[in-house]
Amino acid sequence: MVTTAEITKLEKSFNDKLKKLKTEYDGKFNKKDQEINMLKQKVETLSKKEEDINLLNQKVNTLQNEISCKDKQLIAVNKELLEVKKSVQYMSDKLDESSILSRETHQDVSKTHNLIKWVKEKTEDLEDRSRRDNLVFFNVPEQIDNGGNEDCEKLIHDELVSRGFKEEMPDEDIFFERVHRLGPRKNNAKHPRPIIAKLTYHKQKQQLLQNGRLLKDSVMNMSEDYCRETLLLHKDLREYAKEAKNNYHDSAKSIVWYNVVYKKVLLTYTLDKKNKEAKTFTRGFNIHDIKRNPTHWYKPT
Repeated sequence: MVTTAEITKLEKSFNDKLKKLKTEYDGKFNKKDQEINMLKQKVETLSKKEEDINLLNQKVNTLQNEISCKDKQLIAVNKELLEVKKSVQYMSDKLDESSILSRETHQDVSKTHNLIKWVKEKTEDLEDRSRRDNLVFFNVPEQIDNGGNEDCEKLIHDELVSRGFKEEMPDEDIFFERVHRLGPRKNNAKHPRPIIAKLTYHKQKQQLLQNGRLLKDSVMNMSEDYCRETLLLHKDLREYAKEAKNNYHDSAKSIVWYNVVYKKVLLTYTLDKKNKEAKTFTRGFNIHDIKRNPTHWYKPT
């Protein structure tokens, strides 16, 4: 039979083994709990990462949508750029055409300008030629008492004869085609109106001009008849000649006389300004010569 001591011993042994097993299992369970907690933490971490991934996916989707919109906008912009390029090319072509047209127009305008200039010069020349037999007389007193019916031809003829022109001319008399005053009569005018006379013979006009010295002591003077443009040119040429005569300084030469003949100014130089009997020479200059060298045009070469 089993004794009480043995039963107690067995019970104690059993309890020791049970405690040992419990201790072992408690350690194992604690370790497993720790592992489970670690797994839970990992699961939580993964859950957070999953949420982050979901957020990233959302952002990626948003970016993809934005990129898609941008792509559509870019396509639209490219279409607009293409249209702009076409418009620019069209405008460039039109500009080239306009440039060519402008250049051709400029050439046409230049040709037209030259043609107008040529026609103007020809018209002036023709008008001057139509006046080539005319002489204009100045400072001839008007006979107001005759009611404006003065005989201008007789006034001019008598004055010329009294000054000795007839004796200097080979013809028997001086012949005029028509003679009359220029412009309407004005009351209280300071100077008498000029008289224009068309001579029958051109040679007689030249002879009258050549003997113009006979009018030196007369109040009357005469000049050739030209169109307005030529008269203005004469005025400019006289001013240039006067300025040249005053400004020309040379150790020996000087300008002693000047005259305007049609569209030229003639300058007469002396080779020795201290000797009145020294030889002289004449040079002619037109307005183009003067404008080409405005400061030294009058210096003889």
